[in-house]
Amino acid sequence: MSIPKNHHYISQAPIKNFFNKEKNEIYLFDKNQNRRFKKNRAKSIFSEKNLNTKRTKHDKYDYSIIEEELNQNFEKDFPGCVEIVKKLIKINKLYDSYKT
Repeated sequence: MSIPKNHHYISQAPIKNFFNKEKNEIYLFDKNQNRRFKKNRAKSIFSEKNLNTKRTKHDKYDYSIIEEELNQNFEKDFPGCVEIVKKLIKINKLYDSYKT
């Protein structure tokens, strides 16, 4: 198995919630170029090579430790949390806790 070196500075967990699975597209807007466009995959969106790479004591590089920590502490639970929010919105219970 190859070690991924293309790391996302915005986690793929929220990106995937904007991906239209029916059309197999994600829609984007480039503010600098003032243009809208679409992509068929999220791999290159909000990413940079070796962004989450850590240099070890012996001048070697660890490409996966930060990615594993992000996955463990954020990404693995994200889809479930999104589903809870969607259900609360659908049944209009999200706002009940804010009423006084």
